[in-house]
Amino acid sequence: MTTSQNHTKEEKHITFPDGHTLYTCTWKPTASPKAHVLFLHGFSDHSNAYYDFFPSLSSSHLQILSFDQRGWGKSIPSPKHSHRGRTGTTEAIFSDIDFLLQPLLDTGLPVFLIGHSMGGGLALCYGHYGSLRSKLSGIVVFSPLIEVHPDAKPPPKFIISLLKQVAKLLPHVTMEQKLSHTLMSRDESVCNAFKDDELCHDTGTLQGLAHMLDRGDFLVRNAGKGWDAKVPVLVLHGTGDRVTDWRASRRFSEQLRERVEGVVVEFRDLEGWFHKMHAEPGEDRARFAELVSGWILRQVGADAVAQGNDAEAAQVEGEGKVEQKIAEPELLAKTEAAPLVQAEPAKETARL
Repeated sequence: MTTSQNHTKEEKHITFPDGHTLYTCTWKPTASPKAHVLFLHGFSDHSNAYYDFFPSLSSSHLQILSFDQRGWGKSIPSPKHSHRGRTGTTEAIFSDIDFLLQPLLDTGLPVFLIGHSMGGGLALCYGHYGSLRSKLSGIVVFSPLIEVHPDAKPPPKFIISLLKQVAKLLPHVTMEQKLSHTLMSRDESVCNAFKDDELCHDTGTLQGLAHMLDRGDFLVRNAGKGWDAKVPVLVLHGTGDRVTDWRASRRFSEQLRERVEGVVVEFRDLEGWFHKMHAEPGEDRARFAELVSGWILRQVGADAVAQGNDAEAAQVEGEGKVEQKIAEPELLAKTEAAPLVQAEPAKETARL
């Protein structure tokens, strides 16, 4: 356990119902939390690679729980272990999410799901068919994997189809999917840290990669199917991201709002920002954390208003139905990045 002025960080390994042990890390604010957050990291990433993002959220009275997913980070015995990248099926990951969400929901505080990149795609899919989705107070995703950016040269459709078929026969065969470190951030030091981090091993199983692509396909084809209109969503994406496609995030946001009546959807494209939005240089890093925490705290306030109105309505029996509708923010608000020195343009591309 480590303690700073605004938060306490607790690390531990938790055994899940199927016997797997996964690493978790919690950032607790020194004051009473106003809400809980469960965080889902991206492909070739881990809980301790998010810089000041979690402490910054915690300073806004949010309690953050992150876990290294199966096959990643400190949830495997060593970076070279045979289980690296063995994430399992989408159903297995959702089961892990359920196991971690339920105790947070039991506290009675609002609970939010946040995801980045692969974790963003997971969070959006959970919002469509996760078993506890309707109990969430909101979902935030940034740089979500809905579609791979064209510059990343995604494989042809017939190759993807073949991969999915082979994955059914040889699910645990591993493939290295090298992500170009130069595309991670406009901060060169962040790019170099990603390249040198042994826990970011760029390795996935055929099964894990196939299910990751299937989740993206679902979001493209079925945006809104099963989504609870009471669960708001914030989608953030940088237009300089050449790993995941920001235009797919925009299309998804438009479709979700069109197809789910009354849902609060906010999409923001941040001009020129790269893939690791939480680790952009200069003041943008703090601005990003403030953008996320501010949105969450507004939803917490909206929840309190709605619950107050529900309680008042319950006292008035037989006088008709009372509805509380929160005003929707502008869907396509655009945020300009602060003027920054950009890292040298990358000559290589990401590959998924």
